[in-house]
Amino acid sequence: MYICDMSIRDINNAVTTTLRELLYRHDCVIIPGFGGFICNYLPSATDEQSGRISPPSRAVSFNRNLKHNDGLLINAVAIARESGYDQARHDIELFVSDLIRRLSAGEKVKLTEIGAFRNNSEGNLQFEPDRSVNYNPDSYGLESFIPQKREGYDVRSRITESGPVRQMSGTRKIVIAAAVTIPLAIAIAAIPLSRSFFADGISEAGLSPFAGRGETTMATPSLNREEIRAAVIRELDAATISEATVAARDKTDLAAEHDQKEVPRDKSKEQLAAESNRYHIITGSFRAEENAMTHMEQLKKEGFDPLLLVTEEGLHRVAISNFANKPAALDTLGSLQRLYPGSWIFTAER
Repeated sequence: MYICDMSIRDINNAVTTTLRELLYRHDCVIIPGFGGFICNYLPSATDEQSGRISPPSRAVSFNRNLKHNDGLLINAVAIARESGYDQARHDIELFVSDLIRRLSAGEKVKLTEIGAFRNNSEGNLQFEPDRSVNYNPDSYGLESFIPQKREGYDVRSRITESGPVRQMSGTRKIVIAAAVTIPLAIAIAAIPLSRSFFADGISEAGLSPFAGRGETTMATPSLNREEIRAAVIRELDAATISEATVAARDKTDLAAEHDQKEVPRDKSKEQLAAESNRYHIITGSFRAEENAMTHMEQLKKEGFDPLLLVTEEGLHRVAISNFANKPAALDTLGSLQRLYPGSWIFTAER
């Protein structure tokens, strides 16, 4: 009988220890044939009466209707006691039988650091959790505490008195003023240079500032449109004449190429222009073709002959003019930007 009692104590200690370890890692741990423990998360809280601050925790409750065997406890006991599954299941059956026997005898059964069981006057099973144990692993090492107010502490006592403030000499003031003024003057003088540096607005083959954007962009007309428009058209005509002169020099080579290659007749005006002239001055970039056509109609009313270029990304670019060489495009861009600020040069690939 003594050996049997010692065996039951060993089983009870082993099962209780395993239960505690499982409660740290699982939200529900079931004792087959008896009931299940459930852990519910509780955030950090402050007791308004005592001022005690408690860390986040997990409250342990008991549900006697969870009696099915999910294998969790039996497997854990088998590993802890280095026994087989059948032996572990038999040990838990002995543990449950001992619990029921002691409760039926009116005894209050305590599971260390978990809680206590007892039957009330009506014979219903009651569970009282041990609130001194926090089964939240994230709060390991944290305990509840009551903040203590420090008496007689004055933060002003930590202020140290410094010596007399030294007056800055006149020479030092001049040096500091020069250190601030000279860089500022240099920056102001560099503003015109920076504006002329970025005035070109060139975007090489597909590196346009609008290529990766889905929104619609369009250059906004400025004031004095009639005068600027007339000047721009004159510049475009002059550029066209200049380009025609350059093209005449290569007429023989171009004729030879056309003799060797037959030019397709089904190419559009835009395609032919894009192939012959690489540098296009863009005044608008649109996602919808309808908006691009509206902008082209506006340019035609202004006296220009725009082209429509469609990118691989689906953008519809409106070119107000195009050129075979870069210097001619740059010369015209400055005037066009007065009429359509934000215009830029797109360089197409050959």
